[in-house]
Amino acid sequence: MVLFLCTTGVSYAEPVDLIVPSKVKKNNSNFGQKLFDNDLKAEKDPKDKEISITTLKPIDPSSVGIYKEGGLGFSSNIWENSNREVIEALVSIIPNSYYSPSLRNLYKRIMLSEAKISDLSNDPIKLLELRIKKLASSGFVSLATELANLAPKNDSLGRFDNLFIEEKLLDGDNLSACDRVEEMFSKGKSSSFLLKHLSLCKIFIGDVDSSRLVIDLLHELDPGDNNFFSLASILIDGEQTDLSVFDVLSPLHLAMIKAAKIKIPDGIVTNVDPVVLKALAESPNTSLSTRIYAAEKAVSLGIIGAEKLSAIYSNIVFDKDRVNYIFEGEIFDQIDSKALLYQIAKTQVVPEAKAEVLHKSSLLAYKENLPITNYSVNIESYLEIYPNNSLAWFAGDAIAALLYLDKEFEAMKWFKLINSSGNLFDPNIQRANLNLWPIFFILDPSISSMNINNWVDEMIKINGGKSIQQIEITLGLLQNFNLEIPHKVWIKLLKNNDRANSYAAPSMYIVNFENAIDGDKVGESILYSLLMLGNSGKELNPSIGLSVVKGLSKLNLYDESKKIAIEILLSYYNPLLESDLDYQKRKSSIQSSPNSANDKSKTLKVESNLNE
Repeated sequence: MVLFLCTTGVSYAEPVDLIVPSKVKKNNSNFGQKLFDNDLKAEKDPKDKEISITTLKPIDPSSVGIYKEGGLGFSSNIWENSNREVIEALVSIIPNSYYSPSLRNLYKRIMLSEAKISDLSNDPIKLLELRIKKLASSGFVSLATELANLAPKNDSLGRFDNLFIEEKLLDGDNLSACDRVEEMFSKGKSSSFLLKHLSLCKIFIGDVDSSRLVIDLLHELDPGDNNFFSLASILIDGEQTDLSVFDVLSPLHLAMIKAAKIKIPDGIVTNVDPVVLKALAESPNTSLSTRIYAAEKAVSLGIIGAEKLSAIYSNIVFDKDRVNYIFEGEIFDQIDSKALLYQIAKTQVVPEAKAEVLHKSSLLAYKENLPITNYSVNIESYLEIYPNNSLAWFAGDAIAALLYLDKEFEAMKWFKLINSSGNLFDPNIQRANLNLWPIFFILDPSISSMNINNWVDEMIKINGGKSIQQIEITLGLLQNFNLEIPHKVWIKLLKNNDRANSYAAPSMYIVNFENAIDGDKVGESILYSLLMLGNSGKELNPSIGLSVVKGLSKLNLYDESKKIAIEILLSYYNPLLESDLDYQKRKSSIQSSPNSANDKSKTLKVESNLNE
């Protein structure tokens, strides 16, 4: 202690000079002359002429990104040659949600890539804000928040507070959300968004009177949000409300429902925003069917991983009668049917039986437009089945599952099975081989020596002339991947094609996409690709996809164009269209292992439920 006091005394004995005086004595004329001489030598030194001092340009705040060049990010010059206002306009109108894995990957990478922007702007943070809001509306709230954290604090001026509040509410962190609400309110902000959340925060702390005052004000400012006012009445006055009539469900609505401790009714998730799907899939106050529906949709949009859906499927219990029913009659449409099939597939040890169950699940998934989700959750079971001649009928389904999940090596084994001469006598296997051959030509041109002219003839014959559109698109894709198409093949198609092409994107998009390609505007071309293909629903539009594949290839985005091409070709596979496979004959081959779902079902509850 004494030492501390002494040291402190010395430290504060006299004021410290912030500008240290020169140690050179004024009367030292020799030293001064040396300095002068050294300055003359420095001016004459030719090396010094190479050194220049320039003022660094400030970093544009909208150039920041989580994905870096060399990693998941695109090149840092993807916005080169593009007009900033055009980029901002495109980002604001591209779709929020993508069922296509290849498009979703493009979307996340373009939104999250760090890239330089040359154009100046009166609002330099606007593009970053658009990217963040777009990601949040897609359900990628955590990624949006991570990107928002890169924004300069002085420039953002609270523009991402709303995102912070919604993220915390979705995570169940009401305290942090309300702290930010109070902070914003204390700074004089009073938007309807803020006031709605303020009213809920007042309810959380028991200040009902203040909450009523805020709600009365909101009746004048934002009378259209009927869901909010209904939920507020439940929380404050205990009134009963039919939630099934809700046309939208926001993070605020979900937080209010949780606070009221009421169950979310079935069917409410059909029109909810992607941002709340993850919370619904994990919420304890949702019904089994709601959790399944929300989780399946969230997986299909890439918001949660398939392992979350697997966990939900695994925790459902079924009675014995329900398990047995799956082997009788046609496919049934209960919401938990795919969960039951998932459990049975996991327990089967006989490959033929496992394949039957997986194929039945695939048929149901295609009927519900969720094939990729089904493949994702069952991929481990698919990987446990090895190709053999008795399973050649299953090859198409196995190949589709493996390719959608980027298991190209495993898919190649199945294709070699159906491409062998011994299996081509079966018309069903021949059809699968013809439909899938173009994909494997793109992956490995040496895998098959099929003559393209013969392929076209066989495709026309086996499909009764109904596949001209598919053949045209396929040939266009193959030509892009260096397969030379003889003129006589095109002439043959011209003679068989008696209808106009019904696939088209708005001409404005096509023209500007082609201009972006010609101008080497990489980022802009990707945005136009998302705009044209992302609006075509759950499947990629083949004709537009062909244009996109050709355009991206010109920009040397080979891997990206290849994935889109393969996904387009996979869209032609649909087990629901295979009408000549006799599943009833093979139904008897399904055998249960000692640990199968049939044996376990004897001890299960009569009704399906979740183990909370």
